[in-house]
Amino acid sequence: MKLDKYLDDFYINLIYESYDEDYINNICNNYDIDKNIEILKKYGFNNLEDILLNDINILIIEPNKLEKRLSVLKDIIGDNYVDTINDNIELLDKLILRND
Repeated sequence: MKLDKYLDDFYINLIYESYDEDYINNICNNYDIDKNIEILKKYGFNNLEDILLNDINILIIEPNKLEKRLSVLKDIIGDNYVDTINDNIELLDKLILRND
């Protein structure tokens, strides 16, 4: 599974407890999760555990859309966007649910 490159066994188990195994496998096998995780890290999100536990669907956004959405959030919120989003993880949910 691709997630084990980014998460330890504890968080892998939590994700499997939180999400359907077939759904997780579908995401890992059919989406470019490596690229999306790379983008999240590029934008300073090093708390992948919290992000993926909160909503693994961030991994199914097309990488170019994810980068654009994070760039917009950074422009709107300002330099402290990572702390702001970490304090209010629902902002990422809104990012995921956008239709653009």
